[in-house]
Amino acid sequence: MLNDMLKDPETPRWRVWLAMLDDIGNLMAGGVRRGVLFGLIVLAIWFLHRATGLPTGGQSIALIAMSYLAVGFVGARRSGFLRGVGTGVIAGVISSLVFVGEEVYGHRWAESREFVGILLISTAEGLSLVLFGATIARFGDIQRRVMRSARAFGTAWIASTAQD
Repeated sequence: MLNDMLKDPETPRWRVWLAMLDDIGNLMAGGVRRGVLFGLIVLAIWFLHRATGLPTGGQSIALIAMSYLAVGFVGARRSGFLRGVGTGVIAGVISSLVFVGEEVYGHRWAESREFVGILLISTAEGLSLVLFGATIARFGDIQRRVMRSARAFGTAWIASTAQD
């Protein structure tokens, strides 16, 4: 369908882009909405902490870490491992708006030398939590596959040594 739209000179380019975004959303199988939801939860935790001081800094970090674990877990349980990770990436992109909010509160991250380091470390931490959550969600599947492979290997090993 997209190929036909590209070849048709009557189809406006915005319609092609809209169709592509719709396809991406369908591929994510609801993961976009879940990712946006969890990203907004992280933003709400950050805003609540910045506005009131509650929860404390450590509690806020723990809540944000749990939300990244949860998005990886829920996304992987609903749609599979890679789509769960994709949902977590979307949540991370939405929650990166914290950097814009920090500018409003007076932290000039973009002007500092540490900005790239802070951005890379926070991305790595968030992604590792999402990966861990998705792995926990699919651990039973992984465990069954490993056991099946080990049994098959053991059976093949016994069969090959019995012929000698």
